[in-house]
Amino acid sequence: MKFEGMKFIKASGEAVEHGVPVYRREFFVDTTIDTSEIYICAPGFCACYVNGNCIGEDILSSPISVWDKTLWITRYDIASLLQPGKNE
Repeated sequence: MKFEGMKFIKASGEAVEHGVPVYRREFFVDTTIDTSEIYICAPGFCACYVNGNCIGEDILSSPISVWDKTLWITRYDIASLLQPGKNE
């Protein structure tokens, strides 16, 4: 797996909606994207959206593990969800 040129998008703050922490980040794309992947590691359950579209069909389904020993990473291809300009 290559990580060269990878850009990390971290949440800039924490909001709470319906009693659940929500991490949101806006970013800009200035060219057409051919490939783009997002890697998610959540010690618990999560749902991820790009521009209002839920990625994958795994809504609220992180693999169960003993969190102090194993955390699973799920990879999604999100190139089709990105658009030139502002994205969230």
